[in-house]
Amino acid sequence: CLRPPESLYEIADFLASQDIPFMVALIPAYYDSENDHTHYLHNQEEFAQAIRYMQDAGGSILLHGYTHQIHKDMPGEGFEFWDGEKDRPLDVDMAQWIHERINAGIDDCVAAGIHPLAFEPPHYAVSQDAYPHLKARFSTIIGHLQTSDEGFTTTVYPFRLHNSPLYNQLLPENLGYVDPDNPLSTEQILEKFTWVSLVRDFTAGFYFHPFCDIAHLKEIIAALKQHDVRFLDLKQEDNWVKGDKHTIRSTGGTITVSSLKAKESPLLFLHLIKGAMTLLVFVSALLCLRLLVIFIRARRQGRENLFR
Repeated sequence: CLRPPESLYEIADFLASQDIPFMVALIPAYYDSENDHTHYLHNQEEFAQAIRYMQDAGGSILLHGYTHQIHKDMPGEGFEFWDGEKDRPLDVDMAQWIHERINAGIDDCVAAGIHPLAFEPPHYAVSQDAYPHLKARFSTIIGHLQTSDEGFTTTVYPFRLHNSPLYNQLLPENLGYVDPDNPLSTEQILEKFTWVSLVRDFTAGFYFHPFCDIAHLKEIIAALKQHDVRFLDLKQEDNWVKGDKHTIRSTGGTITVSSLKAKESPLLFLHLIKGAMTLLVFVSALLCLRLLVIFIRARRQGRENLFR
């Protein structure tokens, strides 16, 4: 979020001019370990404005982790839901880990006027115990699927997958990415598309980093248009993202954000009622105890009078 945003505007303008919807993998925060400081999206107005511009130009935002790191790696290069150094699941309470990071990411985005519609795991790396918790938060996951905890390896598919114990919907990212250090990467993406398109009802996707030369993107788009493909607009589909404070939904091109604070009011009211009932029971118990003591004393006095 500290890089100059000019390339983001350039990419958005080009894709909008071609009437092509697209997705934006967003990392809303990163931890600067050298200075022990976290940079948050909602505090980086210049960058947030560029993301909102992309969102308005036809981009659908993907929450690409929270920091894309485990507070020791370079942002955007480390893992977040997998231990990349030891090649094994993270030694954390995964339910709590996901709860804290996903909610922080959603809240930070909403505070900046940005509305993610799906989740893309950093490096596609997710341990098996993490998937069900992500499934409860997101209707849609983008990318590859990690199918084992024995080591980092992923599987990519030529079509959508639905209703697995690990996810609700998986949209594949199966064509690779433009590699600035590999001049043949653009040709390789188009070659992979040729193979993927052999599958009936295929879905294809590739990754383009904003620091790459936009000429590569233009070349790929021109080649894909020759195949009469339909570019997928995530906002036109039914998606939901569920945080503790906000729920984000898309359908028919419209995105709605619901604050859950209003829903807390009835719960708070019930909590107050429950507290009042507890207090009433406590007071009643004291009153009964007081009456019982008075009754016992009265009986004792009666016996004393009787024996007198």
